[in-house]
Amino acid sequence: MTRLAFIVAASLVTAILSPRVVHAQDPARAVAGATAFPSPLFVDMQLTAAQQASIDRIRQRYRLLQDEINRDTASVEVRTTMFLASRVRQRAEMRMVLTEAQRPVFDKRAAEQKAEDEEIVRQGLAMIRPSRRP
Repeated sequence: MTRLAFIVAASLVTAILSPRVVHAQDPARAVAGATAFPSPLFVDMQLTAAQQASIDRIRQRYRLLQDEINRDTASVEVRTTMFLASRVRQRAEMRMVLTEAQRPVFDKRAAEQKAEDEEIVRQGLAMIRPSRRP
């Protein structure tokens, strides 16, 4: 892999695997092993303590999985596919924690996030695999 392709691939993986940081929520939760930053999926959503705890556990479990994917020696395309599949599963699990009233807001935000993910992948992979047109 050329140096430029490596840099682009590393940037792509970093952009996708980095958490979307909105604002700090509660620093004490980071000490407890929970994610320190809220997901944009839940901003301004009134979650119960039980819902928040469940979502934190789901996010922590998938963060570990995504870290494993990032360390995998497979190609960027394979790792990206694995990562995106894990995000779909993660969102499905988080959705199950929500009430019927909360789900439409979550669904809208999840669809927006998925579109952003796909655009990042489309742009990044296009840089890694240049067009074969003459």
